[in-house]
Amino acid sequence: MMQKKRIICCWLAMIMFLLCFHTLAPASADTAETEPSKLTMQGMSSVKVNEIFRSSYPETLLTCNYETISADELSTKLLTQDDSVDLYMVQVDASYASIKSKGYFASLAGSELLQQCCQDLSDTILEAITEDDVLVAYPASLRFSGFGVNLDYWQLVFGDDPLPETMEDLLDAWILYEESYADEYPLLDIWYGFDEEKLCRAFITHYIESHEDAASTLASDAALRTVLEKLAKVAEIRKAHQRTLSEWDVEESEGKATMFSLFATRDAMYRNPSFYVNTQENLVYDISIFQYSPISLVWAKEDEAQAIGFMTVYVVNPYGKHQQEAIRYIECAAQLEANPYLYYALHTTMTEPYEDPTFPSRVQTLSENVERLEAQLHSDDLDADTRFDLEAELSYNQRILQEQDQRKWLISAETIAADRASLSHLNLNLNNLYLSAMTSSGDIEQLCSRYVSGNITLDMFLKNLADTLHMITLETN
Repeated sequence: MMQKKRIICCWLAMIMFLLCFHTLAPASADTAETEPSKLTMQGMSSVKVNEIFRSSYPETLLTCNYETISADELSTKLLTQDDSVDLYMVQVDASYASIKSKGYFASLAGSELLQQCCQDLSDTILEAITEDDVLVAYPASLRFSGFGVNLDYWQLVFGDDPLPETMEDLLDAWILYEESYADEYPLLDIWYGFDEEKLCRAFITHYIESHEDAASTLASDAALRTVLEKLAKVAEIRKAHQRTLSEWDVEESEGKATMFSLFATRDAMYRNPSFYVNTQENLVYDISIFQYSPISLVWAKEDEAQAIGFMTVYVVNPYGKHQQEAIRYIECAAQLEANPYLYYALHTTMTEPYEDPTFPSRVQTLSENVERLEAQLHSDDLDADTRFDLEAELSYNQRILQEQDQRKWLISAETIAADRASLSHLNLNLNNLYLSAMTSSGDIEQLCSRYVSGNITLDMFLKNLADTLHMITLETN
């Protein structure tokens, strides 16, 4: 009987121990799953995507670090298995492509939604976001670098002369303007003032963006040499006429206009409005200062057209603790509503115009504006300047109301056709070793500064540039 009591007591003691152990032990995996999920991302994240994600996954705590990160910096974090960030937004370039080829990014193949989104992407985009046919990244933004011309200013100055087709044509027009027309139009300039060093860097960079073999062609290319010589000629003329030799600051730009927009970027599938409010501050020589039209410029007439593109992508940290949340965020970003411009740029099947969802409410606002402006214009106390601006605003509102069929599209049929053509020869410079190296080294900037300052000749400048690019090739192979 005593033996039986001892056994029962032992069993009771063990049960009590297990109950206490369970109470004191760390939370199990099941308990951990009930804790709020988290997601930490780094990069210039979209406010709209953040809104969609938070609405879709309110239980997930989203923390955004808006500091940009380069592919080289990201490489260091991945090599050290840093797990502080789950999702990165990074610029696509040769450094990014190198990381991708080494298999450092987490696979996104488990997302059926993202796999479906990739079915109608172009080969150029797919090359940038896959490795061995496995999805490892997804586009976050896509922009074009290009040129624009204000056709009304061109006609005002040059009449029916043909528009430039090459970089040399552009510089020829610039020289002609400085020699023959600048004094006649003191409020108009070809560009935003004139900063030879900055323009020199911009032309060099664009040349390298356009020539993957720049290391072997740069020193001997007559087109590049001619452009730099003529750029120096513009500087010489401006100096002789005591015109500004720097880029305009905010105060200097007031009341002035430019004929060209050079090396500007825009979102793919976005086009500037077809007209603006022509108030006095928006007019110079009675022409709208904002009215730029796209223009293609190549280095040589025989060059094939290229659309120099800049793309950022989302990549999931393979060492991050919240990879599922990161993939959910990318799925939110891949929706049409998150960024219609990007969605249309990526998906080749999107051929129908996209209506601005805010346009109906804008029509109501515009109608109210017309009534308000008409009432204001009935006043006899308006001075001439105020009346001019009110009439300009009234004309703008009335024109939009009259042209609703054309103005209601966020992405028009014309824009789709034009940018589809550009996207067919998109150049993301995935294999261009020089651009990412230029960004980090500063060698190109130093050479441009020495050349523009007169410390080295054009021949030496081009030779040193070529040598620098050759060195980059050796260091990366």
